[in-house]
Amino acid sequence: MTEQELQTGYRELEQGFMRPEITEQHAWVELDTSDGLFYVPFVHGWTNLQYYKDCVTGEVYSTQVIRKKHGARLSASGYLDCTDWTIHDTVKEAMEYLVETYAAEYA
Repeated sequence: MTEQELQTGYRELEQGFMRPEITEQHAWVELDTSDGLFYVPFVHGWTNLQYYKDCVTGEVYSTQVIRKKHGARLSASGYLDCTDWTIHDTVKEAMEYLVETYAAEYA
């Protein structure tokens, strides 16, 4: 994907009902469940992993903390609608993921 295609696709996502959200780098909790992998932002003070397990569906097989990643998802401001979080090393990787995955559906 060229830089121009990335920027155009991202701008189109920004105009939709479900808009892109990319976080600064921080820690995430990865939960491996019977329904797949889920990522939840790490919250300082939440030492009980049950708090994180309540955020996902399915049986939780394992959890681990992943540090220094950018989170990406689509979210409808003012509504509960959102896609699951994904995590990425750079903002550009996060943007590419959102455009490649959702541009045709949500733009």
